[in-house]
Amino acid sequence: MKKLTLFLILLQSVFALAQAPQKMAYQSVVRNASNQIVANQNIGVKISIVEGALTGTTVYSETHTTTTNANGLFTLEAGGGTPTTGTFSAINWGNGSHYIKSEIDVAGGSNYALSGTMELLSVPYALYAERLGNIQSLNIPKIVSGICSIDGVLNGSGFTITNYSAGFYYIQFNTPFSTTPNVVVSPYKLYGSHIDINEFVSVGNVSVNGFMVYTKNNIYRVNDISFSFFAISN
Repeated sequence: MKKLTLFLILLQSVFALAQAPQKMAYQSVVRNASNQIVANQNIGVKISIVEGALTGTTVYSETHTTTTNANGLFTLEAGGGTPTTGTFSAINWGNGSHYIKSEIDVAGGSNYALSGTMELLSVPYALYAERLGNIQSLNIPKIVSGICSIDGVLNGSGFTITNYSAGFYYIQFNTPFSTTPNVVVSPYKLYGSHIDINEFVSVGNVSVNGFMVYTKNNIYRVNDISFSFFAISN
């Protein structure tokens, strides 16, 4: 089998709480064993959600047939394929860590070769909340989340971003929270197979209107890096 190199580009991180969609957007670039882009080609893809560890229990899997573009990129919706194991809506996102595993057949069939397994660093919170029952019983009036870079908002809504200077960002909520939200941020790798563990982000000046984000590069110098965030009120 050809060894594939697959780069995770974007996992959709914004979910509507009232009716959480049972899908996650997934995009990747496929390269062959010679590190050449597999362009404009029909491929077979198998996506699995693994629970507990990289080699843990597969709680859900599905298959897709799709086509790469001129840049070797393909797009699909995890949760929207043909199920082969379990059901997407039955995944217990609150039961420990989860990983997404991708397998690809560049010939378009089902002779899949493992491409990679990556931890889902952000739990699909709305899906988890939906499993808990009536969302109003959680007393959660609003959630805002997104993925940002020096170029602005890459994914998400309900906020604007201002880059004051290298490594200094301000996230302003379009509609203020009723109470000061809890905010979590983390580095977000746009290209490549993993996040540099030395990249650093922190939060400051959190209010109902917004918050500051401070970023440093892998040698701990103030610098612009991409990041994701999640803000939730109590």
